[in-house]
Amino acid sequence: MFEMHMGDDLIVKSATVQSPLLILGNAGQGKTVFLLQLVLELIHNKQHGMIYDPFGDLAKAINEHVQSDEMRERVPMTSDKLYWDDPATDTKDGFLVVAGNCIEEGAVVTREHGQKVITKALKEIDSDGWLIIDEASDFLTDEIFEAYIRDGGPRLVLSDQSLIRYSSRQRGRLLRAAKQIVLYKTRNIDGKFIESAFGEPTAKDIAAIKQYHYYWIDDKQCTYTKSPWPINII
Repeated sequence: MFEMHMGDDLIVKSATVQSPLLILGNAGQGKTVFLLQLVLELIHNKQHGMIYDPFGDLAKAINEHVQSDEMRERVPMTSDKLYWDDPATDTKDGFLVVAGNCIEEGAVVTREHGQKVITKALKEIDSDGWLIIDEASDFLTDEIFEAYIRDGGPRLVLSDQSLIRYSSRQRGRLLRAAKQIVLYKTRNIDGKFIESAFGEPTAKDIAAIKQYHYYWIDDKQCTYTKSPWPINII
């Protein structure tokens, strides 16, 4: 077990982070900063697994923040196509960073690639490993959704701008399954979903969240904090 420094005065024991961890918020509010901090904490503490970044900007930021030779050896980087084409890819000893190229290839191609990446990763990463998926609802199939909310398998971290892509039934199941939630300012409809599911924070409170500030919701207890900045290199 190790400590994860996730925000100002927010230190989380790794053993308490359960799957799925849901990160929700509008573009530009701070989700990428949170994911970067989380990945660096996991790499620094010699965890294994994978992050899938369909746009490639987070992968670039990780590469810029992992500078020591020791850490670089543990953080191989590859593209989505190379990952699912390569039968020898191994996530048991390091933290693999898989980048898509949505800006060049478009959402349709990236969705197809991402579904293959996630399906493969769910089979290959064990229950002690981590699978972090940015824009997680973009890759929904019935099979992938069931994997998102199941017990067992890798510890899942699902980041998204909105819950609107999930059906009403799926939203309810996802929010019931989520053990922790990182909540930035969201669309009003998402704030109402959260308020309906948990009571607090209210949609009005969510709309008032400042940039790079967020609620950490754990066992229905809300902690208001902000992302660490600048993020230290490792």
